[in-house]
Amino acid sequence: MKSKICSLCKEEKSLSLFNKRGGKEAGYRSFCKKCKAAKDAKIYNPDKRRNLYLSKHDQEKEARKDYYKRNKESYFVRKAQRRAKTLQAIPNWYNSFDAFVLKEAYELCKLRKKLLGIDYEVDHIVPLQGKNVCGLHWYKNWAVIPKHENRSKGNRT
Repeated sequence: MKSKICSLCKEEKSLSLFNKRGGKEAGYRSFCKKCKAAKDAKIYNPDKRRNLYLSKHDQEKEARKDYYKRNKESYFVRKAQRRAKTLQAIPNWYNSFDAFVLKEAYELCKLRKKLLGIDYEVDHIVPLQGKNVCGLHWYKNWAVIPKHENRSKGNRT
């Protein structure tokens, strides 16, 4: 009877205790079935995989939070554009220049808060959804004003 030495447990065992290798490299695996099962149990431990997933998930979550903190203006720009789009207030001539001006307006809000200590917001001079008139979402309809004034103004011109 032929035998082989397992590369993991270093014991000489019968070939029937080894898995066959298929393909071009016909023959037997270098480690026995018992060692293979033990190795798989360590690698594919569901608890270990769950912890690994959670740690990666937590790292990605933290990375997203950090990115948000560094790029709030971009998020505000997209939020404003989404809102205007749902209200059908974006004109046909809206282009990359308008998007640039909007991003700059949000950066100006951030800078003024840092310098003056007062919260600022980008306001639509003519509201997108007013009683008598509806404005458009473009750079000539935006103003950077203090947050409390914008909130008290509501949908009034």
